[in-house]
Amino acid sequence: HAPPEQRLPVLLLAVVHHLLLGGADHRLSRLYPTVGGRADDETDADPYVDFRDFVLGRRTEVSELLATRRTQTNEIGRCSVLRPAWAVVAEEVREPLGLIELGTSAGLNLLLDRWAYSYSPEGPRYGDPARDVLVEAQSRGARLPESGSLSLGSRVGIDTHPIPVGDEEAVRWLLACVWPEQLGRFRRLQAAIEVARTDPPRVVAGDLVETLPSIVAELSEDEHLAVQNSWVLNYLPAQSRQRLVTVLHEFGAARDLSWVSIESPEFVPDLDIPPRPDGGSDSTASVAVLSTWRDGRKAVRRLADCHPHGSWVHWW
Repeated sequence: HAPPEQRLPVLLLAVVHHLLLGGADHRLSRLYPTVGGRADDETDADPYVDFRDFVLGRRTEVSELLATRRTQTNEIGRCSVLRPAWAVVAEEVREPLGLIELGTSAGLNLLLDRWAYSYSPEGPRYGDPARDVLVEAQSRGARLPESGSLSLGSRVGIDTHPIPVGDEEAVRWLLACVWPEQLGRFRRLQAAIEVARTDPPRVVAGDLVETLPSIVAELSEDEHLAVQNSWVLNYLPAQSRQRLVTVLHEFGAARDLSWVSIESPEFVPDLDIPPRPDGGSDSTASVAVLSTWRDGRKAVRRLADCHPHGSWVHWW
């Protein structure tokens, strides 16, 4: 029932989670902490039996969701890398950052200055610790930037299928795409959505590459053009990725630009990702790369390696 590019086990798992979050009454819920169950339920029953019974008993609903939904994530844990990356840029430029995010989902990572951050062991802390959303990560490698100052101006996200934070059904789907046993991530996402609802970021539906020029054209010359993406470019065809690089280079020839990209070299081998400073080989980690254009000249720096969800950061 799912489109060819979405025929993945994770889509079916998200569909089941979505229905349980919506109140579906079934004994399978005992295994889902997000609806009051326990992932470590010690009964001898095979969970597959209940899972299969749930799916077959709701075949029509499941089929419809498989045909119309696609997996979505808005992992604010990645802000553990985005936040210090933009701190590096903010130390250099005078203007507030005009932030554009590619593949923004609900736009939560555009609000990276509204979270509190804590890095262990003995890493820096950013933001007011009393804030509703706390992003925690393990700090590895060099010490992260100490500066907590970050001035953001306009914020715009682009996504082919954006999630409106005011749409309860859409938000439930976004929550359903979080593994149900990862209760910390689930609750943090819930809290971030509530924060976003008080002042939602602007999110535009459209092709990531083709929509970008019109958004950049709207940006004030008094703001520093800042573009970010995380675990998005692997979903684009190689031709679209190269087109994006070309478009950004054209922007950089006309005005100063900073681009923070967090992707996996394994999945986007065609991107310009500098080697590890220690000479080591790339692992399965994600890599944060800062590309800057100043007076038309491009420079590329490997800022950090990190967990795909930002739970640890190895700063270079």
